[in-house]
Amino acid sequence: VALLLAAFCVVAGFIGHYGQGAGDATLAFLHQQMLMKDIAISGGFLALAMAGAGAWSADGRGFAIGADVT
Repeated sequence: VALLLAAFCVVAGFIGHYGQGAGDATLAFLHQQMLMKDIAISGGFLALAMAGAGAWSADGRGFAIGADVT
């Protein structure tokens, strides 16, 4: 799911922000920043996909992964 969300962030960022605001420098800068934000969020999703959710995952909560069992 994280890989799909990463791809979605990049695609949505390019559709929504790439090349927008050409007439106004302030608006163009705003859209550039928002595109970089979407790419950064995508990077976070890629990191999550590589590392896994761990204790935050549904499986981790259900089966106590990472908890000491005595």
